[in-house]
Amino acid sequence: MSHKIVHIVPTRPDPQGTGADLRNTALHQGLAALGDVVLVAVDDFLPQGSAIVPCKRSVIEADLPACTVKSVVAQVQALAPALIVLEGVALADIAYGLMAVGQGYVLDMHNVESDLRRQMDRAKRGRWAPIRYRRRWQDASRAEAAVIRGALRVIGCSDQDGQRAMALAGRDIVFHVVPNPVPGWCQDRVLPVMTAPAQNRILFVGHLGYAPNIIAAKRLLTRIFPAIRLAAPDAALDICGRMPQPKLRALAAATPKATLHADPVDLAPHYAAASVAVIPLTEGGGTRLKVLEALAVGLPIVASAKAVEGIGLVPGHHYLMAETDAQYVDAALQVMRDAGLAARLAGNGKAWVQDRFSAAAIGRAVAAALASLLDSAGHDAPALDAALPAKDSRPG
Repeated sequence: MSHKIVHIVPTRPDPQGTGADLRNTALHQGLAALGDVVLVAVDDFLPQGSAIVPCKRSVIEADLPACTVKSVVAQVQALAPALIVLEGVALADIAYGLMAVGQGYVLDMHNVESDLRRQMDRAKRGRWAPIRYRRRWQDASRAEAAVIRGALRVIGCSDQDGQRAMALAGRDIVFHVVPNPVPGWCQDRVLPVMTAPAQNRILFVGHLGYAPNIIAAKRLLTRIFPAIRLAAPDAALDICGRMPQPKLRALAAATPKATLHADPVDLAPHYAAASVAVIPLTEGGGTRLKVLEALAVGLPIVASAKAVEGIGLVPGHHYLMAETDAQYVDAALQVMRDAGLAARLAGNGKAWVQDRFSAAAIGRAVAAALASLLDSAGHDAPALDAALPAKDSRPG
């Protein structure tokens, strides 16, 4: 008899959408190998005309209507699943509702959102951030800790996120790594391992409405790329991504030999034309899809430790590491000038990501994390009083 599994997500995932969409799609496929999976999208239960759900004071939790929480929990109970997988602290109200009826769940963490929120606030406000956002950070940490403590087990993108989740919970938790997937277009298209193209082209890909990517793109345009062009005047920069800010568009337009490609339908031609991906991220969570894409198609990368966090890459073997502007410039020039180095990095990176981040690898990770829960019965949710956050941050 097949196990019934309920997968609760904020909205129905688009297989060609955001990183969260891609993760939820891959996770859903992995769950389907374990049983009969029912997708429950919370926005299907919002009151008619509710297009946007406001955030709570923590910023990382959706402030869901009480009627929506009640309807989702009732739907889940009616399905009588053997396993529930809940996507992220944004759905904290659903977690509290499940705990209130004694229903256990597995928490999937696309990011450790409270940690990511602090990174983004610090990037925006610098040394004033702890003063300005102290209350927000406290609320975010308390909410995420409550949802972690309430889970039967937690799955996330990397060992580093597991350590952060453990620290938040303040006690031992059962954590399993289920890595982010390589985007489907990388798997569907077999591109050759790349050597340096005729023109020295630098590539940066990312959601350009997302603060860490905006910061990185501006750094490329104003500091790193102009310095590269002093040594390699023929170099060009392509920045590709969705929803770019008008200010970022204007900055790219004013930068010689730089082009911003807004909302590209197909990334493959941009990867195929590039010599090197330069990824100067200083903030972020989870694992970066832009890194997995570049590795999967065989494009050598120059990146910060933050950019490749959780992927297990070895500097000098899979990629070149850089942190300062000068290091980015030197490393990018090395790759563009040395076809042998570019080919070695590309080949090593491609082999690594195919082995560990393919659809088959995700399926194995999901099975390793969750099969034992399905093989046993009678799990109870953790005690409600121990799991729920302080009263002022519960759903009202």
